[in-house]
Amino acid sequence: MADQGLDGFLVPHEDEHQNEYLPAANDRLAWATGFTGSAGAAVILKDKAAVFVDGRYALQVRDQVDDGLFEVRDLIGEGVPGYLEQASAPARPWL
Repeated sequence: MADQGLDGFLVPHEDEHQNEYLPAANDRLAWATGFTGSAGAAVILKDKAAVFVDGRYALQVRDQVDDGLFEVRDLIGEGVPGYLEQASAPARPWL
């Protein structure tokens, strides 16, 4: 990522046509995380990563994704935008 000047990237489940059900060759989320459910996303930053799924996949994601690499988060509640906002906030050690 550093070579490309990136701080991170988003890996959606959907393909470029917004299809929910994908052929294996287009399932970027499964390739990046191991998660094979039909809804989700991942955020991969320089120093941390998270995979986001809705409640239907709460058990499946824990079986398929390495929790040493990815934090499992709620796609619907906080979601990706909230996670990115929190991740980009300056550290405030006094709080």
